[in-house]
Order: sequence, then C-alpha cells, then structure tokens
Amino acid sequence: MRLLNAKTLTLEYFTAGRAIPHYAILSHTWNDNELTFKDLDQSSRQEIISKRGYEKVEKCCDMALKWELEWVWMDTCCIDQASSAELSEAINSMYEWYRQSSVCYAYLQDVHSIEEDFLSDRTNNQTHFQRQSSFQKARWFTRGWCLQELLAPRNMHFYNTHWEYIGSKHSLKSHISMITGIDEYGMFISDLSVLSVAHRMSWAALRKTTREEDIAYCLLGIFNINMPLLYGEGGVRAFARLQEEIMRRTEDHSIFAWSGEGTDFGNDMVGFLAPHPSAFSYGKVVSRDLPRRMEPVSITGRGIQIQVPLIHRGTNSDNTMAVIGCHLSGSSNCFYAIPITPVKESLYRRRSPDLQIVSSTEAEQAMLETIFLLRHSKPTHLEDNNTRQVWFSLLEMRDCIYQIKGAVPATVWNSGRNCFAYQPSDWGGYPKMAVAFTNAKGKGFILRIDLDLLNCISTLDLVEFEEPDIKERDFNMEKLLSSMLLPSKRLLNSQSQLDLGRHLVKAIVQRSVVFDQELYEVKVTVGCHLR
Repeated sequence: MRLLNAKTLTLEYFTAGRAIPHYAILSHTWNDNELTFKDLDQSSRQEIISKRGYEKVEKCCDMALKWELEWVWMDTCCIDQASSAELSEAINSMYEWYRQSSVCYAYLQDVHSIEEDFLSDRTNNQTHFQRQSSFQKARWFTRGWCLQELLAPRNMHFYNTHWEYIGSKHSLKSHISMITGIDEYGMFISDLSVLSVAHRMSWAALRKTTREEDIAYCLLGIFNINMPLLYGEGGVRAFARLQEEIMRRTEDHSIFAWSGEGTDFGNDMVGFLAPHPSAFSYGKVVSRDLPRRMEPVSITGRGIQIQVPLIHRGTNSDNTMAVIGCHLSGSSNCFYAIPITPVKESLYRRRSPDLQIVSSTEAEQAMLETIFLLRHSKPTHLEDNNTRQVWFSLLEMRDCIYQIKGAVPATVWNSGRNCFAYQPSDWGGYPKMAVAFTNAKGKGFILRIDLDLLNCISTLDLVEFEEPDIKERDFNMEKLLSSMLLPSKRLLNSQSQLDLGRHLVKAIVQRSVVFDQELYEVKVTVGCHLR
C-alpha cells in the first residue's frame, strides 16, 4: 500500500511485512487535471502546484494534519495507473483500505454551502431537503466507486467544495438513506453478507462508472470477492464473472432474482445471470430456504447446475418455472420463480427476463429436480440444432456509418451477435422481422425480411427512415418496426435497394447450411452514387 505524507507530499510504499500507520482516506469524484502518481513522481514542485487538482490534495492533507494524522491515501496519486498489476491489487484491496482508515473525508465538490437546514441534529424540518438540496444532487451519490467508499469506512465525514464541514455519516444517515436507497443499518453493519445478494445489488442499480467494466469491479469489496481485472472485456462479461464468483462463495438464490427492466436480454452473455446491477432495481429481496433442502449450486461447462422445485403450468412445456429461494421483503408466504424453457433433457434456458411469484403451497407441492441453466438467453448452434438464425452483415459503408438501432421481434433478437435466433415453431414456418439502421444524425432505413422456410424463399424490403426529435416521448421504435411486419410478395433470393440521395443501400439474403444448421445471411452495403 502506498501512502502520501501529509507534511512533505512525498509517497512511501508500505510492504506487507511493514506496519501500516494510521491514515486518512479521501472519497471524491474525479475531475480533469487531477494530481496523479506520475505527477508526484516526475514533476517539479512548481508543476505540481500549478495543476488544478493540487488544491484538493493540499486541503485533504491539511485536514489530516488537523486530525493529527501524518499519512493520507487517495486514489488519484497513490496508485500507479500505468501498472496493471498495481491497479488490480489496489482495486481488489480498496474496500479493505477504506474500512481500515482512521477517518474518511467525503469531498463533495458540487456542494457549495453547509446547508444547515437539513442537518438532522439542528432541525426536524424536511421541507428544504425535499426540494432537493445540492447535497442531495451531489454527483458523489451517483458514482459506482463511491458506493463502497460510503459503506466501508467506520468513521466518515462530509465536506463541501470549500472544505467546510457538512456532517458525519451517522448524523446524515437518514438523508443519505433517502438519497441512495440504502437502509440506515446497511451503512453501519459490520458483515454485509447477512443481506441477500439481490439486496446489495440494488444499491448499485442507478450508479454509473466511466469505464463499463468498473460497474462490476467497484462491487468486489461489497461481496468480498477477489478476481482479475480484464479491461476491454465489456461490462456485461465483467458483471457475469463477478456473479459467477459470488455463486462459488454462497448458496444465495437471490442472485437469480433479477428482472428485465433496464436490461438487454438479447445480449449474448445474458442468460441465468443479470447483465447489469440495474436489473435488481425493483425492491429489497430476502433470502429464504426452500421447502426442502437443496444441493449446492455449481458452475459447470454445460451451465449452472441447480436443484429447484419445477412448476409446470398447463400442457405446454414452455410454461415451466423454476422456484428459487427468495422473496420480496414483506411477502414471506411466497417465493420468486424464473420462467425457463427446456432445450433438451435436464437442460434449460431462461425464457424471459421476468420474475414470477408462486405461493409457498405451490412450491411445496412441486417436483424437485436437478437442472442445468444455459449461460445464453437465446439458443445457439452449440445448444440446439433445430435453431434457425438470420445474420446481418454490414459489408461496406462508404463515407458514412450506419448502426443497428432496433429490431423486432425483440424476443428472438440477439444484439451481441446481430442476429435473430428462433425455432420454426415460433412462427409456424413464416417468420417476419424488421431491423432499423441509423447514422449519427438519426437518418437511415428500415429493412424488413420475410422468410418462407417451407419453400426456401425470402423477401427484403427497404424503407427510408428518420428518427423523430428526442422531445417526442411517445415514439416507440419497437412499435414502429412491428407495424412494418405486414404480408408481402415473396421472391426467390430477393434483392432490394434504396436511394437515400447521397447513398445507395443494397441488401440481399442468402441461405446456407453450416454444421447441419440452417442459416440466413442478410448482406447490407451502403455506397456512394457514382455521378
């Protein structure tokens, strides 16, 4: 651990065998021109002082000295960001570093007054607070990394942009709870593991990070997890790895109790795991033992192995639900269940990002089965040879960039692969789909595809499209695309083209068979007119 000397502004590294002195720690949000490790290591005194971030470091050190603390830790200058090994060690250790600090200073740069009107020890009048004070609107409460920085320290004090004292975590606990949704006891509890996984995930539901992977990495300490950092893997993959690590350390079924609001269920990585903490934003979830003792959850190459009561409603095998050991707080006479669809014997995929509620009686009467849940929400050629796939390839774009803006039916669209993945039974052999492509100005085209699987023929139609102004809140892309799915003339290996003025769009669909799997590839080119 590297600490900053508050008197000399020099850095010193404390190895594992060396006693770490008492230190103050800073919690803040980053701005431009922060004072970094490289600055302190390589720049002159004059260059250091001239940086905009110097004042924050200086004030923090002054505050520490007033508290009779000689050492300070802050993430801007106590971590060598150029060293991936050091950055990984710091992120995996950061929760513990905040927990072990003598005091944590939370610096809210966008709060400009002391705002005595809402301090709990000075008035009981909540009127000003309800009108959204600058404290309530502080950016600090929206950032992912600041969540663990709020939870970990035992002794925490808030300061405004002038380094004037606002209050302590204890004196402001009711206001902080109102802002963050974190229970007051959650801010002071010594062992967070007594709370369900879903409950803790809900605290991060509305938080944001600059790098998408950090939405997973900033939660490591809250779940007592250590894992390697892989920047570039993407936020969904990083969050999936975090959840798998959590499952290896707990039998808490609430990790499956996420809903689809705010999620992309078409993403390749989304199956039995949530794609983002926002999927846990619906309420507090309480873990509860199922009616009979279950075998522990395990992660295998085939998927996640779990023993749960299965409920089959009606004669349709698709209408199956897996009961999980948790429920919404205040609803102790029921359980959550996730909708699943059989792929083959004992192998299931999650059918939708919805959560169902079943009664305790129904759960007790259900058959207990050991099943495997696939990692992917949509079947692929590795999982089901009966799956049809329609792929989209943007072969060439000259002087422009078009991207896929939306697709219907959304239930079978896989955004991670730019393809529709479905089974013939989904449409009775005549699937229809539509995809919207737009450029940076919101102008583009809609491509409608009709497939006749029985006669191996297809139709493509291109329609010019322009996104409405963002002020038109009633606009619904899915509704618009769905209106395009009307019967049309079917032509063998049909081609279509559209004149957009400056650009000419061409599309063609081709059928092929790969590894006994029937595939359709829609090739799109956008070129300039030759004038």
